[in-house]
Amino acid sequence: MATTSAPPARELCCPDTLPVRSAAAGCVVGKLSDRTTSRLGMRKPWMIAGVVLAVVGLAVMASSTTVALILLGWCVATIGLNATIAALVSLLPDQVPHSQRGRVSGILGMGLPVGAVGGALLAQAFTTRPLLMFLAPAVVLVVGVGLLLPSCPDRRLGREEARQLPAFGPREFLGSYWVSPRRHRTSGGPGSPGSSSSWASPPW
Repeated sequence: MATTSAPPARELCCPDTLPVRSAAAGCVVGKLSDRTTSRLGMRKPWMIAGVVLAVVGLAVMASSTTVALILLGWCVATIGLNATIAALVSLLPDQVPHSQRGRVSGILGMGLPVGAVGGALLAQAFTTRPLLMFLAPAVVLVVGVGLLLPSCPDRRLGREEARQLPAFGPREFLGSYWVSPRRHRTSGGPGSPGSSSSWASPPW
């Protein structure tokens, strides 16, 4: 009996590398937002772009009839959501005083489990209507970000300030995530928190 081969969805979207590419998208958006000189601010343009991209991806998933299109929509939606999250997380140091960042970070960290459970319940509520299963989260995303944008004053970066920043490129991008254990060690003894020897210590 003849069999039909599945479409080359793996080549189209490479789902095995999606977490890496999604994380990279968030990092790139975070770095680019630090250099954005838009009248809307540094973070809001990227939040809007991320929401639009996520909604487009969810709409593709909702209306697709092939595995390839579903994976394509999944890739687009995930990259858009990670871009939105990167811009939202950047609001923390922009808007929250240093003394309150620990508490606010803890509250923001609760969003992941709450969102996972809420998303699962939302999907279960529309199991018989696949279109709404994907579009309902999109509506929640648009409403949530839409309420945040006018109520949150965004930090603005002047063009002169932007020119003083290091030129953006692969070297600067990768170097900004490196923390030297020798340079940032504390005066404590070997193995003390923050000392360079703790980098080589086992995690247990």
